[in-house]
Amino acid sequence: MSSADRNLYHYDPSIGGAVFACLSFAVVSAAQIFYMRKYRTAYMWPMAVGGIMELLGYAIRLYSRTQVSAVGPYAGQQTLIIVAPVFFAAANYVILGRIIRNVGPKHSFIPARWLSGLFVTADCFSFLVQSSASGLLVTAKDPSSADMANRLLIGGLLIQVVSFTLFIFLAIVFHYRANDKADAFEWKTLMYALYLSSLFILIRSVFRVIEFSDGFDGPIATNESLMYVFDFTLMLLACCVFLGVHPGAKLRGAGRTDVEKLSEAEQLTTGVHDMRIAPPPGGRTAGMHNA
Repeated sequence: MSSADRNLYHYDPSIGGAVFACLSFAVVSAAQIFYMRKYRTAYMWPMAVGGIMELLGYAIRLYSRTQVSAVGPYAGQQTLIIVAPVFFAAANYVILGRIIRNVGPKHSFIPARWLSGLFVTADCFSFLVQSSASGLLVTAKDPSSADMANRLLIGGLLIQVVSFTLFIFLAIVFHYRANDKADAFEWKTLMYALYLSSLFILIRSVFRVIEFSDGFDGPIATNESLMYVFDFTLMLLACCVFLGVHPGAKLRGAGRTDVEKLSEAEQLTTGVHDMRIAPPPGGRTAGMHNA
């Protein structure tokens, strides 16, 4: 079989699976945008962008069903589906930063303003590596080039796995240290949602590392069902978690930290107390004046 007739998928992509994936991510992405506008949570844009990328990826996959040997459509769907979870991870980083600022920065090893930036930077690097590797992999002219691109892709995924594992560890440490705090703004409920979403993303990333380690013609890469179970389903759930437990609802009105609010309350109490004990102008009490 010539390279022009080679099935890049090693199977005929499922029409039903691709259609269902498109519809699912269309609904979820629309819901994310709706809640982002409703709660004015512009920081949730990575979750919406990731969902749209998944939607486009599966739409291209559906389109390529009739031209499985065409490099362009195959590369397009592969890149979008592989890279989209980077944006889901970025949303999780930002959400934890928001929780830390609202509950109290003193409970975190890393300042909230640095935490999001640090992990988002690692995510961007992973994004660039994975995107470049995906493009090189499907356009490789010889086995050595394909092997190099595959190793590069695995490296990008490993960066994401290591970074995300460290992120989950820091989230757990913060939760433990702040556990005695009252459940103000239901931050603990949001933390559990964050753990669940993060776990889905981590499992999916590990799955992809194993898949590409076996090669594009390995038993995992040539089994479409596994891709839908360990990539599509997990990423859909990672996105849906924050529809049921949305940061905008759980952190509503929590624009300041508890420490700042306590400080303001103390100042107000002190001011009222001072007003009660302060003598009237002239240094005489009301009783002396009447006398």
